[in-house]
Amino acid sequence: MISLQNIGRGVNHALGLIGTFAIYFFPEVAGFLLAGIAGGVISKAVIVEKWGSKNFQNVLRDASILLLVSVLFLLIAGLLESYVAVGLIKALV
Repeated sequence: MISLQNIGRGVNHALGLIGTFAIYFFPEVAGFLLAGIAGGVISKAVIVEKWGSKNFQNVLRDASILLLVSVLFLLIAGLLESYVAVGLIKALV
């Protein structure tokens, strides 16, 4: 539990908490960014390419791969948050 006692622990304690959050923060942000990029690629393909054409299918395949990679990043971030970061935060606080 975060309280006034924890605030007085100093810079090293704060940096330890920030580092702990960074363990899962970066894969989570990467997953959300890749999902957004995949959505943008699909939007552009719907606007520019003819529906069902070979180019449209190529872009759809590439966007699907981006989306799958983003889900993988989010799963990894979730596992890191659940099993690694929570234990470290409990140890620091």
